[in-house]
Amino acid sequence: MSSDSSSGGHGIATIITVVFVVLKLIGFIDWEWWWVLSPLLIEAGLLAFLVVSLGLAKWSDPTWTDDPDAGEPAWTWKEPDSE
Repeated sequence: MSSDSSSGGHGIATIITVVFVVLKLIGFIDWEWWWVLSPLLIEAGLLAFLVVSLGLAKWSDPTWTDDPDAGEPAWTWKEPDSE
């Protein structure tokens, strides 16, 4: 077995949505389905906002490039020093 396996845990929006769906199906809450599914809709909206924001940032910033010959990029990922 590998110790590098990543856990694909459930996010808080998924857990809340499952709880809301169960409560709706057993008749404990009398909400419309839009409200029951709203945690997932909010999460999808935030993700869409993030993707659009990063896309606009990349499109509008001429120093943000994927060209390896363009020199040092505007941002880089640096690995921490391992000792």
